[in-house]
Amino acid sequence: MSSTVAGLLTFEEFERLPDPPDGGRYELLEGELSLVPPPKRGHKKIQVKLARWCHRNLPAEWECSEAFGVRVGGTNYLIPDIAVFATARWDVEGDDGYFEGAPELAVEVLSPSNSARGIATKIALYFEHGAQECWIVDPLDKRVTVHSIDQGTRIYTGTTASITLARFGIDEPLPLSVIFS
Repeated sequence: MSSTVAGLLTFEEFERLPDPPDGGRYELLEGELSLVPPPKRGHKKIQVKLARWCHRNLPAEWECSEAFGVRVGGTNYLIPDIAVFATARWDVEGDDGYFEGAPELAVEVLSPSNSARGIATKIALYFEHGAQECWIVDPLDKRVTVHSIDQGTRIYTGTTASITLARFGIDEPLPLSVIFS
């Protein structure tokens, strides 16, 4: 469960915060600070499986990172569970600052701390700041909802379903069994 600190923060105030306790992390959503606890085992397993699959299958034009923070807009610092960036963008960013803009693919694995409003706001911010796709992975229902900039929203369920990632140069679809096995 995440906890929210009272009052809105500027990004500069956010940057000055001490490290969160016990392996947690902070996100800043429209100036509202949330302390997000470390992921539980099932959540982390999904992150790791998706990251491994992406590392094996993404061509060199793409970079994949697990739980990587991005600054989107003036008062937002989000940490998608999986972020896929064009290598050209990845290589341009300096090492001493925050990554500016959304990843081309942002994946959020649902946790009990997520609110519907928070997820909807994150999706909107990702698209507003350059995302091509945003996935919401629901471990309880074993469902992946893919929001796409040009193909609307698609829902994948069942052990035989597969997600197409042609826009990222991957010819082989991602079977849901990889995520939920």
